[in-house]
This record gives sequence, structure tokens and C-alpha cells, in this order.
Amino acid sequence: MIKIFIISLAGSDRRDTISKKMAEYDLPFEFFDAVDCRQGVPDQYEPLVDRETARKRMNRTLANGEIGCALSHRFLYEKMIAENIKHAIILEDDAQLTDAFAHIVHNEIYETVGADLVLFSHLAGISRGASQTHNGTGYY
Repeated sequence: MIKIFIISLAGSDRRDTISKKMAEYDLPFEFFDAVDCRQGVPDQYEPLVDRETARKRMNRTLANGEIGCALSHRFLYEKMIAENIKHAIILEDDAQLTDAFAHIVHNEIYETVGADLVLFSHLAGISRGASQTHNGTGYY
């Protein structure tokens, strides 16, 4: 089964909720501690943040929480590279898991998409480089 990571602040109350849902679906996972920027970006991470480019792309200043989230994803990708983890599902701790998601994981449907990256959201799934999608079936 594909490795599943859940990005979450250490000690977050959300961990219990998503842990129960993952157990309900019999999905093994690993928490990845998020970078906490609620009180500002820690000095050691500031060189990794390009605020000017972000402002130009987003037409606004990023909130500290958004920076922490982006850094958390970056550090998880670095972990995957360091540990030679070629594929993973990465969730945040507020993900709303569904039966369709569990179906995708248990039946390894993500393998049929043929994409380098598949993004899921509550509205739609987006895949880049996919040769096929599973529209109309509750998953993409």
C-alpha cells in the first residue's frame, strides 16, 4: 500500500479526529510534524521564504500560517527524497476523508491515472500528465 503522510502541528487536537477516521478506513499513516509559524517564521527558515515572489504571484502577502504550511510540505518532500520514497499520499490534518478516498487507496486506483501529481479537493481533482481520469465515479 502507498505510504500516507498527514501534516499536522505537534499536539494538535485535529490529530485525534483524523486518526480515528484513518483507523475506520483501515489506512496506515504517519504524522509529519508541521512547521509552526503562528508566532512568526522562525529565523532559521526565513532564508527559505521568498516573500516578494509570493506577493507577486498571489497579489497579496502570505499569512504566517500559509508559509508554515508551504515549509511543511517542502520538508516532507525533502524527507521523501532522502528516504527514497517515490510515491506518497500527503494529507493535511483537516482533510475530510470519504469512502471514495478509501476506495482509491485500497484499490490502488491512483496507479491507473499515470500522473506525476494528483491533487484532490472537495470540489474536484486535478491531474497533470494523466492519460485518464475517473470522472463521475466520486474520485479522479
